[in-house]
Amino acid sequence: MDSAIGIGVTASSWCTLAGVVKQDTSVPYTVANEYICGSLGQAVGLPVPPGTIAKLNDDSYAYVALKFGIKGDSLPPVDAAAMVLAKPTTAAGIAVFDCWILNSDRHNGNLAFSPASGTVSMFDHGHSLLGPNAGNGIAHLDGLRDQPYWYGCLPPELQYSTHLHRWAERISSVHDDLLAEIPQRAADLRLCSPPEAAKISEVLTFRKKRLADYLDQSKASFPKVNDWGGGVL
Repeated sequence: MDSAIGIGVTASSWCTLAGVVKQDTSVPYTVANEYICGSLGQAVGLPVPPGTIAKLNDDSYAYVALKFGIKGDSLPPVDAAAMVLAKPTTAAGIAVFDCWILNSDRHNGNLAFSPASGTVSMFDHGHSLLGPNAGNGIAHLDGLRDQPYWYGCLPPELQYSTHLHRWAERISSVHDDLLAEIPQRAADLRLCSPPEAAKISEVLTFRKKRLADYLDQSKASFPKVNDWGGGVL
């Protein structure tokens, strides 16, 4: 923490924070995907580290997320089974969210869990939504528009359908206006094209209403769940 900001700003000081910078260098839609998914994750109450768009010295844009952990130290890869046992509701929410945003890249290296504090963090959504291939974003979304999408380390460990259905219901209630506004902000910054932003909005709006159906169609993806049909608590 540095000196106080000055007159008119109550009890505020300048500070420098550590962050993680993501660019479009290896995966073309990384910045758009990270920004949109990070914004949506926070909107539904999932533990996504706060992030923003930053303009770099070369005038390109990057997604910058706050670094987390004790004193900014990186946490080790998560033990998915242990995290699910300790935080079953949050783990279910991450799995349903990943299905919604078409994230096939959820592994123990892009989750963090501190048993001591009970805190969970989820990050790295660069392969979601528009996918990893330049110019193929709309085709990617069209091809997966109505597909159940249960990938990664969490679905095999989850144990309660009630948690999954609760999150499906919660995400289905996200307002359509928000699903239009967030991708449009990405288009305004030229992180994606206006047609790509419109397609993201359309697919997210469609998929949010289908999440409960995707659960019912994909029981085999959750081998430890034995309470199907129990309803939403």
